[in-house]
Amino acid sequence: MTARIARTSCLLAVVASMLFASPATANAATTLPGIDVSKWQGTIDWSKVAGAGIRFAIARATKGRTYLDPTFQANVDGARANGIVVGAYHRATPSGGATADIADARAEANHYLDVATPGVGDLIPALDIEETGGLAPADLVVWVKAWVTRVTNVLGVKPMLYASPHFWTVNMGDSTWFADNGYRLWLAHWSVRSPTVPANDWQGRGWTFWQWMHKPGLPGVTTDVDRDRFAGTNPVTARIAQLTAQPGAGGSVTDITGRLACGDGATCASLFDPSAIVTLTAKPDPGAVFLSWGGACAGSSPTCSVTTLGRKTVIATFGYPLSTTVTGPGGGSVSTAPAGITCAGSCSHAFPAGSSVSLTATPDAASEFGAWSGDCTGLDPSVCTVTLDQPRSVTASFTDLGPPSADITTPTSLAGPVRIAFSEPVRHLGADNVVLRTAGGAAVAGSLSCRNEDGATVSCSKDLVLSAQLRPRSPLLAGQSYLVVANPNGVTPAIVDRASNPLPRTAASFRAATVVPEEGPGSSFAWGTRPDARARGGSYLWERQVGASIAFAFSGPSVTLWTVAGPTFGRAKVAIDGRYRTTIDRHRRSFALVARTFTGSGQGAHQLQVSILAPDPGHPAAIATGVDAIVDRNGARSTPLSARWAPRSAPSAAGGRFVVSGVAGARAWFRFRGSAVTITTATGPAYGRAEIWVDGTLRRRLDLSAATKTFAVARTVGGLADRVHSVRVIVLGLPGKAGTGTAVAIDGWSVA
Repeated sequence: MTARIARTSCLLAVVASMLFASPATANAATTLPGIDVSKWQGTIDWSKVAGAGIRFAIARATKGRTYLDPTFQANVDGARANGIVVGAYHRATPSGGATADIADARAEANHYLDVATPGVGDLIPALDIEETGGLAPADLVVWVKAWVTRVTNVLGVKPMLYASPHFWTVNMGDSTWFADNGYRLWLAHWSVRSPTVPANDWQGRGWTFWQWMHKPGLPGVTTDVDRDRFAGTNPVTARIAQLTAQPGAGGSVTDITGRLACGDGATCASLFDPSAIVTLTAKPDPGAVFLSWGGACAGSSPTCSVTTLGRKTVIATFGYPLSTTVTGPGGGSVSTAPAGITCAGSCSHAFPAGSSVSLTATPDAASEFGAWSGDCTGLDPSVCTVTLDQPRSVTASFTDLGPPSADITTPTSLAGPVRIAFSEPVRHLGADNVVLRTAGGAAVAGSLSCRNEDGATVSCSKDLVLSAQLRPRSPLLAGQSYLVVANPNGVTPAIVDRASNPLPRTAASFRAATVVPEEGPGSSFAWGTRPDARARGGSYLWERQVGASIAFAFSGPSVTLWTVAGPTFGRAKVAIDGRYRTTIDRHRRSFALVARTFTGSGQGAHQLQVSILAPDPGHPAAIATGVDAIVDRNGARSTPLSARWAPRSAPSAAGGRFVVSGVAGARAWFRFRGSAVTITTATGPAYGRAEIWVDGTLRRRLDLSAATKTFAVARTVGGLADRVHSVRVIVLGLPGKAGTGTAVAIDGWSVA
């Protein structure tokens, strides 16, 4: 390519320009125009070259062992600055006489690599072979093999070969070895419409670049210049590619050739042939596991094949296993954030190396959380965080709350059912362990139906049951005495909870069509605040009236309830959004704060309700319930004001005291048996609006505002069936017509 100006006659240039002006235009849709240059083109104005539509340029870098083209760097810099893709070629000067001098070929290759420094995005290297150096075809092939092999081994990219059809056929023996081994052809064939491609059309692959003309007239170049075409419309398939590997901590990535090899968070990169298929292997460190590929690879197989075009990055993520085990006499589950484990037994899941994983222990309705062990310690079910920098193992233990209890409601009519509410889900209900008898012991036939925690009808014998109804098949006899028994002694199978604790024998006697009051009229209650430095906020809410309840507003899918345990504290029932969740027993020998987490509530606002139950017969004085705090997605709130009814004293109030709350959504709850209930409230300028709900139905809206303060103002809800009812008084947080206050005060209630 160095002195073709002298070999090109003016007549040939004119004829060639006439012959090939049309084909160049016709092939524009399937090829890209380019040029190759050397010192013979002098100083080039590359902005004009780019403006003429030239897309690539191949500049001579070196010749022989020592020659450096003086215009090479200026040509490369100028072309790149104007958006032209560049490449570099070496003019071969084979030597060796009768046999090929392989050392000479390698020396020329090293000289080219030192000067040209081909990099990612450049066109693949090129060897211009136009002279034999006196070598026979077989020896010249050996010399060229040595040159391209050296460049391939050092750079990782196979060069292309520049030659004319005549030279290749005569002086290279029309060798097919280079085509068979993936080396591309830059063909020099002027003054033809379609070039002759040697080596069997380069073994069916054709030419990659074609030098089709040498002529003047290109803007920016003052001399004749070689014109080239690329066989395609996107030169990325002829540009040096780069593949980068980014393995995360916990493993390494290598390719089958060994050009890429790095691990434990280090990044490595290598040049590759465009369109080469590179197979990568992810290898985890001891104890680690491979999780997934990212970037130019996908999936979880430890091997991945990438086609190298342009710049590509492959990410390998490794992880360490986190194993969780649930133990103890109680039951529960362990879940993780981020998600991966939700397990009631023994489970394992691999998380990305170095990640932080939070674990939460959730007891079932018959249990409470005990403690963490292994890579976590402590008594808080929501405080366990591990860093996965090695395999980790965590154990959560749960304690059993003891046997379940049952609350039997006797029929209010001759045809009415017996209702049984259990303190926690139980199983194995049937005709042998839920029985209705006459006082003389004769069995009364009935049909048993059951519901689960969600209120859905389920199988009494096979499913977990929270409530049951036993309806007599025939009406009861008026005035006749009857006995209802759940879990008679010695019956098999027994009614048991999820921990296989049997329900103690529970019985209730009644006289048909009579009413047995459960609670007397005139009861009142209040939740007071007791200062205690051991509490989370320095105090806790407490009450000891059986039937008293308190509600807490929270938001999000989970909430943690902190309650007080000690010698005087006993049993309470917990419900969320009106649905029973568990029964807690906080009787302990010494003071303690106990956390219980409830999940599965869904997004949005919810209400958690704590209701005091009768004490365990073994600890009749352990009747109090203390609430220290709740924790939801908004954080921890000690003695939460969202449901706090503050106790107050006033001589005019029923019993000398009343409870008051001004927080919207706060609820007071109690149960009674009868056909009417009267709630006495305070009225005055500080009080606002409230609602009375009975059995889930809104029965009255109250306006407690008044010009002056008055106690014992009665509000009655009547016309009820003579049975057990549930009443809720809800603070609306709205002022009434006669004042600006929003509080609600209750000083008593009575039953008719």
